[in-house]
Amino acid sequence: MYRLHRQTRTWSFLVKLFLFIGSRVPEKVSTIQMAVRNPDVLVLFGLNVTTMLLFFLIGVVFIIAPHFKSLFISRHGWMHRSLGALMICWLIYGTIHATKFEVDPIRKWTISCFVIDFVLSVFGLTITLSAGYAFPHKRVSNSPGQSGTLAEDAIVTHSEMIEHSFYQLINLFQALFLHYTSWLVSIVGRKTKPSISNRLISLSLVSLPWILRKKFPVHSFSANWRLGIEKRKDSSKATKEIELLLYRLKKLQYIFYKHFIVHGLNISLTIFPPKPIDILLSNAQRTDLSIPLSQNWRIFWLSLNASFVMEFFLQTLVKRSVITQRCMIRLQIILMLIASISAIQSGAIFGSLYIDQRLISLKSSFMLRLIIGTTSASLNFLNRGHDFLNTLLVATIMILIAC
Repeated sequence: MYRLHRQTRTWSFLVKLFLFIGSRVPEKVSTIQMAVRNPDVLVLFGLNVTTMLLFFLIGVVFIIAPHFKSLFISRHGWMHRSLGALMICWLIYGTIHATKFEVDPIRKWTISCFVIDFVLSVFGLTITLSAGYAFPHKRVSNSPGQSGTLAEDAIVTHSEMIEHSFYQLINLFQALFLHYTSWLVSIVGRKTKPSISNRLISLSLVSLPWILRKKFPVHSFSANWRLGIEKRKDSSKATKEIELLLYRLKKLQYIFYKHFIVHGLNISLTIFPPKPIDILLSNAQRTDLSIPLSQNWRIFWLSLNASFVMEFFLQTLVKRSVITQRCMIRLQIILMLIASISAIQSGAIFGSLYIDQRLISLKSSFMLRLIIGTTSASLNFLNRGHDFLNTLLVATIMILIAC
């Protein structure tokens, strides 16, 4: 208990330290455009998101280092443990790599971004599937309203692992789609300009996994707070209230992720595609780089993948008595903050769009993205369980608007 208490205090100190280092309050805050176009600092909040993410990951390494042998070196589940250790290293490498935006040549930067995204998605998918195989938890049944990723008395179930693998698959498909539309298309079809029909085929392919959504388990966010505080079995009322708040915030984050980051971004890049950068040419400019190659998106994508993995890994640390439940909740809050801020920076909402490969204003781009995202969310509530069809319907509506 003393060792656990000492590590918790040490981690608390590290959290305060990296928040202090990662904070920069500018003298003047002018417009949202300043916040969006600044590659490193969200001026609106005065937070250095890159530094925060890096310190978060290093802090996690600092915590697990004394327990490395028990956590990662064991015959049981050795593949899952090895993949987990490698992914943490890969996340740190990807974050450091994002700081080289102004240094690396365009061709090297483009290819390295693709490799990082592809390997990261493969890691996420294989880690989830290997967890379901090595630690099936098929007989684990939590109390109604308890999720294994947050509730203190709950354990991550097999169905939660399998459901998680679906979203890792979505990440893999989207990473390939974003890189294809931004630069791979210029290599695959160098002599032909992608038509709207070809782009719709690409949108259909990247949305194809949603047809299989019903084959995977479904866990409702709202079920975690419908029981109310008094019926939960956690240790304290304060912990219960924080958990319920986090469930609601995660629900909002999920809606934003699904309809603005996934469906919304895919549709907007299909209907209003940027001019693909040709990395085979020597005159490619850094200003021509689209979303998946921008430094803002790099940090968001790393934060998103870190969030997907850490919500399970942090709960494991609690069960192994490496950290306390309170510490895990604080880490979840910090990571949610990093992911939310980097999402605003990413360009998925405030980034520019193109009509006939001509740049349109940020205000018009924001309105179009807002229409796409809200239309997608509305169709989701009206026509649940048909994301593939809904995505094509929204794309058709936007084609009619654009014409």
